Amino acid sequence: MVFNHTTLEHIFNVQKAFKNLCLLSRDVVIVCVPFLQPYHSDYGDYWRFSPLCLKRLYLENGLAVLSLNWNSHRMSAVYVFGVGAKHPERWREFFTVPQGLDKSLWHRDQGIGYHALPNILHRLGKLPRRWFKKRRGGSGTCISDP
Repeated sequence: MVFNHTTLEHIFNVQKAFKNLCLLSRDVVIVCVPFLQPYHSDYGDYWRFSPLCLKRLYLENGLAVLSLNWNSHRMSAVYVFGVGAKHPERWREFFTVPQGLDKSLWHRDQGIGYHALPNILHRLGKLPRRWFKKRRGGSGTCISDP
């Protein structure tokens, strides 16, 4: 098993680094990478990873994705946590369908990073439309121009 926690964003050639992690492991590779995190350039800060990116890194290196998840704490940095395996049949009883791969979770107000600090201005910008929608009882759309 190989475990890597918040270091891949500091390696410029991240695909080669991930490949090396996979080559080191006989089976399982566990990683935790940032999705939304403040930039810290003192020692190189090159990447941020979406769940889709992490999924592709696993698949391109011959590993099945067993788990793909992220934190959703309000007003905090967001990290993606993944578990991949070369022999997924050994682990299926311990893992359900990876949450991050379930398309029903990719909704506005629920998706990755929605409650994080960098998105608060985006959410505040939607308040007037929501208020208008509630007041009119409609879809929230304005009357179109003639």
